[in-house]
Amino acid sequence: MASRTTDLLLKDIVHSADKILMYTRGMNYYDFSTDDKTVDAVVRNIEIMSEAVAKIPDNFKSEHPEIDWQDISHFSERTILDTSIIDYEVAWRIREENASDLLSQVRAIANDKKN
Repeated sequence: MASRTTDLLLKDIVHSADKILMYTRGMNYYDFSTDDKTVDAVVRNIEIMSEAVAKIPDNFKSEHPEIDWQDISHFSERTILDTSIIDYEVAWRIREENASDLLSQVRAIANDKKN
């Protein structure tokens, strides 16, 4: 399988962060942690973001130090503790503390690449 371009990987991150925010709009932690479908959807998008960041070339990451690429690359392993054990608090914290900023930062980089 051919590797995906950096542009596509950035789009994956933007779409995943956007989905996390959309899926959890109007929810509090309790609502989130008791809704299995939403937890599954959010965790899947956390995985996508982590995988996408891991595939972005190091030189591109070095050119954009405003994003904590290393932290994002570990989102998945901090959220999924074992095959069936999810750390709900970490997933919610990523939603609350990272998703919105990441969405705007990566969207800005992607838009700059277009120009």
